[in-house]
Amino acid sequence: FRGKLPGILQIEKMSNLQLICAGFSEMFQVPIATRAELEAKGLLKTAVSPSDPKPKKITVNQLFELTYRVTMSAAEADVILPREEDTIGFVVIRFLTGNTISVPIVPESTVCDVQRAVAAHEKVPRQAIRLIYGGVPITQQVDIQLREKAIGPDDVLNAVIVLNEAPQGLASLVTDEAPFYIDDDLLDPSYDYDFTNIDDGTTRHMRGGYQYKRPCGWKRFALRVLGVYGDDKWLNSAIGGDWPVSYHGIQLSDETNENSPDQMNRDRFGKGHYSSPNVLVAEKYGTKFTFGGVRYVLVLQNRMNPNTMTKILQSKTGDLDEYWITTNAEDIRAYSICVKKI
Repeated sequence: FRGKLPGILQIEKMSNLQLICAGFSEMFQVPIATRAELEAKGLLKTAVSPSDPKPKKITVNQLFELTYRVTMSAAEADVILPREEDTIGFVVIRFLTGNTISVPIVPESTVCDVQRAVAAHEKVPRQAIRLIYGGVPITQQVDIQLREKAIGPDDVLNAVIVLNEAPQGLASLVTDEAPFYIDDDLLDPSYDYDFTNIDDGTTRHMRGGYQYKRPCGWKRFALRVLGVYGDDKWLNSAIGGDWPVSYHGIQLSDETNENSPDQMNRDRFGKGHYSSPNVLVAEKYGTKFTFGGVRYVLVLQNRMNPNTMTKILQSKTGDLDEYWITTNAEDIRAYSICVKKI
């Protein structure tokens, strides 16, 4: 950025945010805008009524919760729906507002069953409920059983209410304008890096005692994570104690090709949070989207706790490289977004 005028930097910053918004809009199947775009349209009001909901800001923590698979005790939810006789447990539904409800499930429960329960509680049509599990929208196949998606008791499903045509007296949460937005404080441009024209060749980089296979060919947009998790040792290789780097990619669940990462396939080495030290593995499962008439793919760059992760060697994965797995959501932390033209 050296030598560039402030106005040019601001334009580049906005363009980067819009690019990232386009990627996450495709990933979660809901419109996401930048704060500046909503302000320009007068949609960020200081006071709103219940019938005129204010757009919701997506934070780093919410991005993590939407993207990875996490668990939560059903008893900790704000509302616990009545338990049925043959209930095997509850799934927890979490909204971007932070509110949670526990929904009872039986062995044969389907995505549609959970949709109906959430819709009845929220007093909206069933079709208005979008459910996301581990970053993957699952409401394209409403008749599929939860167990076929490896979803069980205490798993957290994120819910987004999408009302294209709101009932009388109930304001639409989604119109032509985005109800969710990303502010520029999500990113930390001072740590951005353009690897587009870089080829490390035989050069080895290290992070956390493991080889750091840099995302050559990609542009990296850093998330503002300093101080978010307490101390920053996990991120600071200069002082030691840092964690190794991995990559995580998500495809929409309705892309049924041989590389489609359906839950049963992703869990073949045990349930947990899967990633790889090689961005080429994550790219296969990355989110494909269009921005400005150009196709891109998006993956997350993480740090993983080396003391709790399980390594699956390439000889076993049959993939381009190893898989790294952790069962604890606290032990994998996204710190950058990587984007590449395809």
